Amino acid sequence: ADIIGEDNVSATAEIINLSINLLKNLGLTNKDFTIRINSRKILDALINRLGVSDKARFYLLLDKKGKMEEKEFEKELKTLSKEYKILKELFTLNTNELLKKFMELGLDTDRLTGLFRLIDKKYAVMDLSIVRGLAYYTDIVFEAFDTKNELRSILGGGEYNNLIKDFGGEETPAVGLGMGDAVLLELLKSQKKLPIFENTTVFIATIGSVLKDAVKLREQLISKGCNVNMNLTDKNLSKQLSYAQNKGYPKVYILGEKDLKKGIITVKDMKKGTEKKIKG
Repeated sequence: ADIIGEDNVSATAEIINLSINLLKNLGLTNKDFTIRINSRKILDALINRLGVSDKARFYLLLDKKGKMEEKEFEKELKTLSKEYKILKELFTLNTNELLKKFMELGLDTDRLTGLFRLIDKKYAVMDLSIVRGLAYYTDIVFEAFDTKNELRSILGGGEYNNLIKDFGGEETPAVGLGMGDAVLLELLKSQKKLPIFENTTVFIATIGSVLKDAVKLREQLISKGCNVNMNLTDKNLSKQLSYAQNKGYPKVYILGEKDLKKGIITVKDMKKGTEKKIKG
């Protein structure tokens, strides 16, 4: 999902709120996941303000922070800046404390402050270690993680205001998110919130000239949420049932001329092999 052409931070808030609502709609809560947010512009300003000697090493260190022991991280951090104590302190602060500290350091926090006003703060925190590996991100970046920190990133995204220009277009602000299904599947399984989907796919078998009735039944079943396939061949019933069995249809509606004259339809359960009559 992307929003292109809107530079206001409300577009970024919309994408982050979309991420939150997407996960909430799957039954996940703030006890299950957190959106971690950072600003590359703030990071660059910190690099200049605190005299970080090697920007590339600093970004790489932040990206690896979650996989390192705290002492190892602090040791590496110490080699990058004489203002090590301030840097170390920043990683101990919560969102409000961080924003306040940024202002004390003379950094522009307007965009971040505006963002946090527009998103659900129950699900979002400021995290200086979130940098996103792709170099095209220009400012605010974010990733979603499980609260137990047992899995990789669930989803991520950010602002990429130069990418369209880099590919020959006009300079255009943009923000978006991307996600895969593997980590999300693991999280839903671990929280026992993986949806159970009932197979509502059915097949309509026909005997004789009953196409009009089959079409009518198909529309009725579709209106009830079924995914319907129907016979359009001259195959006999046995071959139609074999086809349905091979395709894995759990249920077959059998329409025959004689039964329809009596106002009945046969429904066959393909798993159990049982049949029942219903009103046609």
